[in-house]
Amino acid sequence: MASLICAAKALAADSAVVIGNLDDLSGVYSDDGGPGAVEGMRMAIADFGGGVLGREVRTLVADHQNKPDIGASKLREWADQKGLNMMLVGANTGVSIAMSKVAAARKIPLFIIGAVGASLTNED
Repeated sequence: MASLICAAKALAADSAVVIGNLDDLSGVYSDDGGPGAVEGMRMAIADFGGGVLGREVRTLVADHQNKPDIGASKLREWADQKGLNMMLVGANTGVSIAMSKVAAARKIPLFIIGAVGASLTNED
């Protein structure tokens, strides 16, 4: 009986929708998105009542510090260890390109907000 209860709790925890937001929270692009984008994401989730289709929505937030390697590794970590379902990334094109490769490999939808590198709509 105890194993059934634990299994039910584990399934309930896994059923949450996990949205990541990796943005420039303190650098040159922080005014374009950064803390404001994070707050906007949280406000939108609150407008939906904190869930969708009976599932809780959880958020993960981090500062990529405008470094592509940090962006890619954080996305990889969240996808592999935190149950990431969807990812948002801010205005840094280099970070967005690095993250797009990881997102494609992990089959995580990646929404790029503000980056305008031509390769993002073509090969990347």
